[in-house]
Amino acid sequence: MLAYAEQVTRDASKITQADIDALRAVGFTDVEISDIALCASFRCFLSRFFDATGASPEPIFFDEDPEFREAMTVGKPI
Repeated sequence: MLAYAEQVTRDASKITQADIDALRAVGFTDVEISDIALCASFRCFLSRFFDATGASPEPIFFDEDPEFREAMTVGKPI
C-alpha cells in the first residue's frame, strides 16, 4: 500500500494493472484502492499548492513531535 501511494505521488502515470492486482492480492478492495489513490493525490496536491503559494498549514495541525513532523514534511520546511 505504501509503495503504491508513493508511486501515486511520484508518477501516477506509471501505475500498471499489475500494481492494482498486487493490492487486490493482499486484500484491498477497489474502494480501498481508490481511497489510497485519493488520499495520496490530495496530500501531494496540498503540498504543491502550499509550495506554489507560500502558504503553510495552521499551527494547530502541526504534530508536537519534531522528528515526526520533519519526517512528514514534504516541500518547504515549516
